[in-house]
This record gives sequence, structure tokens and C-alpha cells, in this order.
Amino acid sequence: MLIKYIRSTIIVITQSILPILGLLICTPLLLESNALNTVRHSLVRLNAWFLLFHGLFYFFLVLLWPKVVSRYRAQNHLNAEQIKIALNIRWYLLGIFLLIDSLVLWRSI
Repeated sequence: MLIKYIRSTIIVITQSILPILGLLICTPLLLESNALNTVRHSLVRLNAWFLLFHGLFYFFLVLLWPKVVSRYRAQNHLNAEQIKIALNIRWYLLGIFLLIDSLVLWRSI
């Protein structure tokens, strides 16, 4: 029982706390650099194209992900659990990308 508790604790630390610590460490370094200002000015200048390609990217991520997984399944032998995980990754990726986009938009306001 203790081993399962330690294992789940390590998984939680790896999946949640370490990325948060990495973000907290990297944020001041990025805010002091000129890289974000350059990206922001470029996005303001190319805003329509940026939104169009972002929308297309999300559209293809949601609709074409199962086809990509089925093509990969045809090439490699995957069991049912791996296929289920691969299909659910689409929603994690979508959530991460939307979170990053909302943070970028929030910073530019």
C-alpha cells in the first residue's frame, strides 16, 4: 500500500509541481528579455494571419487526430489501452495550447 502511495505521489509531483516550478523560474527570465516584445509586435502586425492559422491548427487537431492515430496504429502494433490514451492526448494538447494562447493574449492586454 505504501509503495502505491509513493508511486502516485511521485507521479503527481512530476506532472504538476515540476512544470509549475519550471514556469516560475523561466518567467522572470523571459519578461526581462526582448524576445517577448519582439514576438508581441510581430503578432500585432500579423494578427489576422495568426488568428487564421491558429484556427486552422485547432480545427485540424480536433478533427484529424483520430485519423493520425489510426494511421499510426496501422503501422505499429498498439493495444486498446494505448489507442485510448493516444486519442485522449488530443484534448490535453488542445487544453495546453488554449492555455498558452490565453496567457499570451492576457499579457498583451
